[in-house]
Amino acid sequence: MFTKRKIWLSELLEGGALSIVRDAEIAFAGKLSTPLNDRIVPLQSQDHLERATRSDGTTAFITPEGLSQKIPDQFGLIIAPYPMAALAHVQSKLANHPTLQWDRFETRIHPSAQIDRSASIAPFDVTIGADTVIFPGAIIGPRTAIGARCSIGPNTHIGATGFQKDAGTPGHLMAQSGGVRIADDVTIQSSCVVSRAVFGGFTEINSEVLIDSLVSISHDCVIGSGTVICAKVSLSGGARVAESAYLGPNATISNSISIGTGAQVSLGAVVTEDVPAGQKVSGNFALPHEKWLRLIRQFR
Repeated sequence: MFTKRKIWLSELLEGGALSIVRDAEIAFAGKLSTPLNDRIVPLQSQDHLERATRSDGTTAFITPEGLSQKIPDQFGLIIAPYPMAALAHVQSKLANHPTLQWDRFETRIHPSAQIDRSASIAPFDVTIGADTVIFPGAIIGPRTAIGARCSIGPNTHIGATGFQKDAGTPGHLMAQSGGVRIADDVTIQSSCVVSRAVFGGFTEINSEVLIDSLVSISHDCVIGSGTVICAKVSLSGGARVAESAYLGPNATISNSISIGTGAQVSLGAVVTEDVPAGQKVSGNFALPHEKWLRLIRQFR
């Protein structure tokens, strides 16, 4: 599992082309919203400077020359004309380091688990709990932890590569170092994709979640206990869904959106703003359900 080990930027990037102005120890790369400690983050404009310097867990920044003088002295600093490209380079170094972020182990499958012969389970860094069933054609990638009494449906892929562009290498995805953690009593139907976290930590599905077929759960999402996710729902990276929520068929939840406890998202809704606990939203773009109904009536 994750080690919480740290490394100096000067050691990690020794002999590289990046300009390290102030050295710092880091454990992870990430963005401002990434909930990881001891991380280096890119900062491309002054608009986010105040938030960035108050962000929990940030120990170093990558900025263009024009912003470098504004970074307080307690933070490590790399100067780069394209911070996101430099971040991808740092992340590649971290993700490919053999011992820094993760202690590798042989896959552990409980004797009572039922694994179909056509399923593909990574030989390292997977745990599968008691009485869990893995159906035909399912793929379980490394750095995946699946709890007890789960059901992983046919052709579902757990631990897929997260869709995060490598800004330094056109046409390629960023190196990944996170995983997927699924709690007990989770059912995932056929042909779903659950992507691993990009920079570290886990995409998380908590206990007693029901997920219908053809659902996409992107990198770094968190799904609260007891939530129901209907067919063809798409959750973009970093979305947070609280306990006992309901996501209707074909709903789309955009990046880093939060869905509150017991909230309901109607079929086909496109959610671009946080949804408070207990609220029902509908439409494209999603509005509180009663307001949406009033608007629809005006056109009939």
